[in-house]
Amino acid sequence: ALAPARGGAALVAAALAVAAFVRRSRRCAHPLVSLEPLRSPAFRPAAVLVVVAMMTSFSLSVMVPLYLEGAGGMSAAAAGGLLLGPVLCNAGATVWGGRVMDRRGEWPLLPVGFAIAAAGLAAAAAGALAGSLAAVMAGVFAGYAGSGLLLSPAQTAGLRTLPDDQNPHGVALMSTSVQLAACVGPAAYIGVMAAVEARVAALATAGTGALAVDAASAGFAAAEALACVVALAGLAVAVRYARW
Repeated sequence: ALAPARGGAALVAAALAVAAFVRRSRRCAHPLVSLEPLRSPAFRPAAVLVVVAMMTSFSLSVMVPLYLEGAGGMSAAAAGGLLLGPVLCNAGATVWGGRVMDRRGEWPLLPVGFAIAAAGLAAAAAGALAGSLAAVMAGVFAGYAGSGLLLSPAQTAGLRTLPDDQNPHGVALMSTSVQLAACVGPAAYIGVMAAVEARVAALATAGTGALAVDAASAGFAAAEALACVVALAGLAVAVRYARW
């Protein structure tokens, strides 16, 4: 009963700490990290795109093994091994996306990356509900590929708009965005996954293995659906930003 209260108190304390840091940074003549780049209308959307891209990548890295172990009945080693292919796909997409960014810029690379990621997340959610591991893994591959296309180009698109004296602070803010995504993404999506799984399990008739698998699949599908909605929001921002 105390866990929600403690969690809420921790969130409030974190918000107050961030507010104090922002206030202090604005008052300092030479702050550790200047927030001046965030005043740039060309930098702010790029930072948002980085957060969304990394929320997708980090969350898949956490949710997929849980799904494979819970719904697929795999061992931790087998689930991790199965995830190796999508991770390598992410790495390859990152390299290719950087080359495309150098040649053509952010249009249409950023919108295409978000579209691929959103389609993959939707496919993974549908595959989980249908009980198709092949469909889930195809969606996971697409999700990783799409997020791989986005990260470096989104950072580059924002950083190259800054004057030289603001570039180090822009890099620091982009790195902070990545860390923020690493915290917010898994926390939000795993929270949804666990809540839906618990709800479905509670509503189900007590205790067969099939019902446990159904609950795990439902939780994973709900989390992937939420991630898809977030990716679609990122797609809308990317289209406007890349065409700007």
